[in-house]
Amino acid sequence: MTSNTRSLMLVINSAVCYMLAFLLTTVLHEFGHAIVGSLLGSSPVLHHNYVEHLDRASLPVMHQAWIACAGPLVSLAQGLLLLPVVRRRSGGPFVFTAAGSRWPPLPMYRHGWRACTGQPYSRKYNGR
Repeated sequence: MTSNTRSLMLVINSAVCYMLAFLLTTVLHEFGHAIVGSLLGSSPVLHHNYVEHLDRASLPVMHQAWIACAGPLVSLAQGLLLLPVVRRRSGGPFVFTAAGSRWPPLPMYRHGWRACTGQPYSRKYNGR
């Protein structure tokens, strides 16, 4: 396999993994709204990217607030559960943001390079 073929396969695999993860996390987020709504007496209808509550006007405001908070709480729980996996696989103290970039950003300075990447410092790795 050539280098270009490997790069293309990496891009394709990454795109497929991203789409599957996006779909899974979106569905779990919406299930959070639907399950809490159902427990609080609403009639949720799960669509592909949102939950419709048919009798929302009849619910107390506090129940509506809990339903609204349920999805983000599920998303937060997903992130907290997967954080150790991401930190272990990245090989260092990286935090992944919503945009997918790593913090601290690369290129890095000589003293922190090996600690964060596990690679010896050289101009080849950090673009200098």
